Order: sequence, then structure tokens, then C-alpha cells
Amino acid sequence: MRKINAQPAPKRVAAIKAPSRAVAQDERYDANIDLILRSAAAVFAEKSFGLASIRDIAARAKISFPRIYYYLRNKEELLYLISRRAFEQLVSLAESRMLVATGIGVTAGAALGHLDLTLWLIRKASPELATLVSRYLLADIRSLQAPYIIPNHLALADPLMQRFERWARDHLKEGFSLQDAAGALATSARTLQRRCQEVLGKSPLAYFQNLRVERAQSLLHGSGLDLEAIAAEVGYVDGATLRTLLRQRLGRGVRELRADLR
Repeated sequence: MRKINAQPAPKRVAAIKAPSRAVAQDERYDANIDLILRSAAAVFAEKSFGLASIRDIAARAKISFPRIYYYLRNKEELLYLISRRAFEQLVSLAESRMLVATGIGVTAGAALGHLDLTLWLIRKASPELATLVSRYLLADIRSLQAPYIIPNHLALADPLMQRFERWARDHLKEGFSLQDAAGALATSARTLQRRCQEVLGKSPLAYFQNLRVERAQSLLHGSGLDLEAIAAEVGYVDGATLRTLLRQRLGRGVRELRADLR
């Protein structure tokens, strides 16, 4: 009987699909654009935009002078692309928010974003005044369109902060106590601190100090009182303490403030 040697079945090897030629070309193109932009930025920094040439940029990127025009038309286009890339890296777009406040500034978007920005600025000084102004800007604050016209203001318009402002203005002469303020407003000290930070961007004490400075400026302008009397009106035992606070907060002395307000 004839013996047949069984051969092992060949193993199936999963085919690895190589990237298409078009994809590889796109990746090379993007890599070269990145190289050119980084090289151009370095050349502009060294020689200035006016003195730099496309030939200089091609040499820095180690790309032939004729070939670099495959990627760009002129220096102006390069500058635009560099600026756009820098902007995209520095700025994060928050599409779901009408107003964004950061440590370096505030931005507002949409057609009526300037109204939210205006109310945000007013609210930093007086939540109650911001609410009043909003009523003038929008005749009926309960309008169905209100959430679309001043959404940020409506989100941050806080009755607790309005009551805190009224309490603070009424107690400037007595000085600040977080516990007293929270008790008068029927809330906890922690809640008052949290809401102040969320709505005003500062602590209750910092806001109270701002109101003291505001009141002192008003009295310096129109009351005819001397500095010691003004200090007593805003809760300080002497004029020297108020003088120091005004210089710290406003960068100016009492004499300069009186002169500016004439």
C-alpha cells in the first residue's frame, strides 16, 4: 500500500493593507507644510518679515527654491498661515458659551453678545444695577426671547448676590463679617463665598472692599468731608488706612483723586 505523506496546511496570514498612495502623499504634504511654516517663523524672527526672502525660507527648510512654490504663493500667504496656526493653538473656541471670562480677558460672541458683555462688566461692580440695566435693555425680562438675547446674564443673575450687595452697602461703616452677612441673608458662609466667586469672580471680602473704595471715591468728589470723616463713613478707624487702600486699589493718592474728580 502506497504511503502518502500529509503536508501541513499553509497558515493563513492576515493581509496588512498598506496605506494608499494618496494618503501617503497627503501625509508628506502636511509634514512639508509644517516644516516650511516653522522655518519661515524662524527666518522672520531673525531677519524680520520685510528682509526675509522665500529663498531664505527654502534654504532653512532644505527644500529647493522652485519646489517651495508648490506649497505657497508668496510671503504674505506664509505669514497668514503662521498667524492662523498660532491663533488656533492659543485660542480655544467654546461654541456652547455666549461669554467666556479668563484670567487675561473676556470675550462674547453671537449677534447680541455685546449686551451680555456689557451686563457682565456692570455686574462686577453691582449685581443689582446689572439687573436694572437688563430691564431697560429688554422691556420684559420674562420674554420667551430673553434666553437668546442675554443668556449669560440670566444664567448669572443671582438674587442672593443682589441681596448681598444691598447688605454690604448698608453696612460699610460697620465693617465686614462673613458670618454676619450669611446670617442676614439666611444662607451659609460657604454658599455665600461660592456664589460670590461664581458670579463676581472674587471673595465676599474683596467685593466689600471694592464697595468701600467706590463709596470713598464718591465722598472725595462731592461731600466736602476730610479724609478722616470719609474713612469713618466706610468703616476705617483712620484716614491713613483708607489712604493706603486707595493707593493699593487705584494706584493713586487722595490728592490725585481729588484733582481728577474736579
